[in-house]
Amino acid sequence: LFATLLGVAGATPDDATAKVINSPGRSYLNQLKGKAIADWRGDQISEYGNARMIRTDRHKLILRYPYQGKTYPHELYDLQADPRETVNCYPDLPMAAVVKDLSARLEAFFKIYTIAEHDGRDQEKQPGCNSRMPWIRPFQEAN
Repeated sequence: LFATLLGVAGATPDDATAKVINSPGRSYLNQLKGKAIADWRGDQISEYGNARMIRTDRHKLILRYPYQGKTYPHELYDLQADPRETVNCYPDLPMAAVVKDLSARLEAFFKIYTIAEHDGRDQEKQPGCNSRMPWIRPFQEAN
């Protein structure tokens, strides 16, 4: 979204500035204008709280990392067979290759873009925004 807003404002950074920013985001302003982009990345990747996610056309993998001594289960969904994401396939042995592949792609992405002091895998070292962050509620309710 950030890159798109910069594009709308006519404030697209030059190559040197973009390198310093080191953001994986791309403007989707051309798509909003009805133009196709041939080299658009197929994987959607995000980090929220103590979770990282990768979504392809076929699968969605969510990896959760420990926080306050607790860990919640990882999730994998087959979006073709289960578009509403009701059946977690992560523990299924036949899906191990999918988990391995998506985990490697997720790790490769974050190896490039993670700033060590802001790594979502280590929430204990991150500044707390507020006690009402949605991702933190399960941890509060468990106490």
